[in-house]
Amino acid sequence: MPLWIIAIVVFAGGSIGYALGLKKRMEDNPKLQGKGLRVLFSNK
Repeated sequence: MPLWIIAIVVFAGGSIGYALGLKKRMEDNPKLQGKGLRVLFSNK
């Protein structure tokens, strides 16, 4: 497999993991709810 495909897969996996972690944090912290995707992109 070419390196760039591996990099895309790793990045996608990391992004999905980050999104799932953020979803869990939003459940724990109601103040974060409603910000949604803006939080996801601004906190990278």
